[in-house]
Amino acid sequence: MSEQANAKTVIDLYQAFGRGDITAVLDLLSDDIDWWLYGSPDNGPPFAGHHIGKDAIGRFFQTVGETAEVLQFGPEADPIAAGDHVIVQGFERVTARPTGKTFETHWLHLFTFGTDGKIVRLREYYDTAAMAEAYRK
Repeated sequence: MSEQANAKTVIDLYQAFGRGDITAVLDLLSDDIDWWLYGSPDNGPPFAGHHIGKDAIGRFFQTVGETAEVLQFGPEADPIAAGDHVIVQGFERVTARPTGKTFETHWLHLFTFGTDGKIVRLREYYDTAAMAEAYRK
């Protein structure tokens, strides 16, 4: 796939998430997607950690919906495509449902694409200290 097609797929993913259309998000992923939101669910957001496969990502989004009220989320700049990778810089503001505390963080997402145009890997980099504090009771 072309770099432009990969960047469009990432934009489509963010738009689907914004609509709450998790089925559309999952359709953009490979069956064996390797997704890692760095951090630990033991001392941070309960959806942090390493998730492999679409079933795991479905559970990831279920946990996000149950434990986070997303107030603002999205890219702050156009995606940067390079070969089979796309990098996106963004921002989010979220209230942790278990505590009622709100956190803000800038983030960086690194997507990797397979030859079929599906996302095969995602690495999410956040201010995990701010996230952990919001989920700490």
